[in-house]
Amino acid sequence: MRMAARLNKRHDKFGPETDKRAFVTADDIRALVQLPLSLAIAWLAPDASLQRLAQLSAKRARPGTRASERQVILDLLLGKRVAPATLAEATRKKAVHKSLLQLHLLRCLRPDGWQPRCELVGRAALDAALGRGHGAILWLAPFVYFPLHTKVAVARAGLSVSHLSRFWHGRYTSVVGNRLLNALTRRAEDRFLAERIAIGPRLTTIAATRLLARKLHENKIVSITANRAGSEVRVPFLGGELVLANGAAKLALANGAPLLPVFGVQTAEGSFQTIIEAPLEVDPDDGNPVYALHRAFARRIEPYAVQYPDQLLVSYDSSVIVVRRDNTRA
Repeated sequence: MRMAARLNKRHDKFGPETDKRAFVTADDIRALVQLPLSLAIAWLAPDASLQRLAQLSAKRARPGTRASERQVILDLLLGKRVAPATLAEATRKKAVHKSLLQLHLLRCLRPDGWQPRCELVGRAALDAALGRGHGAILWLAPFVYFPLHTKVAVARAGLSVSHLSRFWHGRYTSVVGNRLLNALTRRAEDRFLAERIAIGPRLTTIAATRLLARKLHENKIVSITANRAGSEVRVPFLGGELVLANGAAKLALANGAPLLPVFGVQTAEGSFQTIIEAPLEVDPDDGNPVYALHRAFARRIEPYAVQYPDQLLVSYDSSVIVVRRDNTRA
């Protein structure tokens, strides 16, 4: 849009926060124009209608090249373990899950304190980890519902979590998108956190790491999203690779803290579950314990990827689960 182009010519005057990002994009402007209607739908629709509304929203959206590309990626990644018809259905359902997540995020902004119903599975594993006295790190696996529903489930169980994040956390990448649209996402999520420790202009990675270490020394819970923001470690994952920053593994090893995989999914019955698994374990004599933890995490994710391919976050090169464009099935 021409308006976005004109504004972007001036975005360099807004200081270091911009980080050479666009000041505003056409996507931001569309979202801001649609926001009043989106909020009205999310706030006023009956709970029982949200799934149907997400389906209608996904149906109205044009499939485009992303949907066909996703199906190819899933075939390369899971084709040896999942039937082609299931993968085709998974591609269609992904758009539904994304729409439902956005409805839930907006609905969480209602003044009455609405929240989705999320069951926590594996509380015993977390309690046992805390029993060691070194805190616990929840490592959030890359599935659609991890940004909100994992936080809701843990908070509903009466647990306080300090979450590591980024100043730019959210879908939108421009200055305006971050300040206005991503801020709504963070506000919805923050209802279910004790605090958000956000790396950015006012907090360096080193300072954030020290804060997390302090929480662990106080035997508290911290959570970290499985992402690529940092020095990357690549490990085999089904027909592709799992590419993650090494921060969570290094934090766990440096502080003797248990590192627990966490999965947020919508079940076949339509309910939401957050599953906390037992801590990842590595041989103390392993010469590369960081790599070993990443490999163990990949193995834990694999059965969930096969069971919930429609909710898995994948791409050729930008997600944490990637496949090579020249990859071919043997």
